[in-house]
Amino acid sequence: MISDQLYALAFEYKKTKLWRMLWDVQVFAVKLSDGRIGYISIMGGGGSHCALGLYIGQAGLDSLRCIAEADQFRMSPFEFHENIIRQDCLQCAFEGKEELSKEELEEARAYARANGIRISGKNAYPQFVRYKPSCLPWPLQTQQEQEDLCEALSAAIHMAKLLEGHRPEDLGIRRIDGGADEIVLLELQDGAYAVSKIKALPRQPMVWPEPSNCNEIGLASLKKIRKSGTYECEIIQFPDPVQNGPGEAPCFPFVFLAVNADMNFVLPVSPVKSYLDAPEELLNFFIDALRKEGMCPKELLVRDERTYAFAKGFCAKLKIP
Repeated sequence: MISDQLYALAFEYKKTKLWRMLWDVQVFAVKLSDGRIGYISIMGGGGSHCALGLYIGQAGLDSLRCIAEADQFRMSPFEFHENIIRQDCLQCAFEGKEELSKEELEEARAYARANGIRISGKNAYPQFVRYKPSCLPWPLQTQQEQEDLCEALSAAIHMAKLLEGHRPEDLGIRRIDGGADEIVLLELQDGAYAVSKIKALPRQPMVWPEPSNCNEIGLASLKKIRKSGTYECEIIQFPDPVQNGPGEAPCFPFVFLAVNADMNFVLPVSPVKSYLDAPEELLNFFIDALRKEGMCPKELLVRDERTYAFAKGFCAKLKIP
């Protein structure tokens, strides 16, 4: 259940119309009560998705950069999709009633009735969601998430006051995709916000997972099969989500795509949810698929560094270039 405090702050934030003062890439930060740094993105300036996004810590900030840098004209459809679903944040969004679940709608209306608020107009209903990488947005699950969003909304309301009669540049707010080396920070001290700046953390390089082990019995059986064929390979994420149960956020699974163009053949490798944390599962599915088809590649061609990191150990053990 969403707290009255979170609803109150959401409706108060909506009155500020902060999205008319800031673009989503003009990020500022808030120091949360437990010392973590949250980066706040104000969405809605383009007239589509109206929301406040709270991106916590290095991982959150880097996920925001991924979205800001996503270019559908320069990237493949799979690469663009992956950048977009890498989002790691909490959001207070404003949606039409048709976008809310029955429970969310009833809860929002109950709060509005109890507090004399009339909900009307386009995108008038607050919705509170958690974005986890590789998953569809899902309702908040913990009290801590609600408290974090309350602190972010409170900071945003104060930022709207600071921006009255000023441009974002006057306060030192710069575009996160423009190489900003500092970010404006709001910190609540003795009931009032102090304004300072913090160094913008450089984006951390992506380290792709490498399987540390595999099904050795399956590997031994592949060694007995005559090598043949060149397979063009890439790890991709399905564009459509899957869900194991109603209480679980739908996620976009990973698959190891292996194509033998000469045979017009796609190896049927089962998808996995846990590639980033446990790449061994995907590798074992690849080995199982080869065993079932009675095939062992003569050569692998890989599309990118991620696929190379995944396949190099397998290839080394089987002496496959």
